[in-house]
Amino acid sequence: MNQKFSERRAKIKKIKARALAACAYLFFFCIFPILLHKKDEFIAHHARHGLTLFSLEVATVLLSIIPFFGLFVSPFILSLCIFLSVWGVIGAVKNQYNRILFLSDIAQKIHL
Repeated sequence: MNQKFSERRAKIKKIKARALAACAYLFFFCIFPILLHKKDEFIAHHARHGLTLFSLEVATVLLSIIPFFGLFVSPFILSLCIFLSVWGVIGAVKNQYNRILFLSDIAQKIHL
């Protein structure tokens, strides 16, 4: 009985970690995994990547007032960020440590 309880508890903990890691890629919700479980390496990995993507999104929106950048480059970068966020959510749900080109190097330098 006690072993089944501990197995169930471990399963719930793993599902919680996956949900929080997936939450890290959803815009400003990347703050919640950082605040709640920054000591869990799986969650921290995805939180760093989510924070990096969110920073890129904010910078792109702020720079979109520049005429050429705002009209042509900004929609491309935001579309790429959305794709990478979906890819990150899928990786988090599948319990994988995904790497994003160029952004992973920046994300690894973030200390939570």
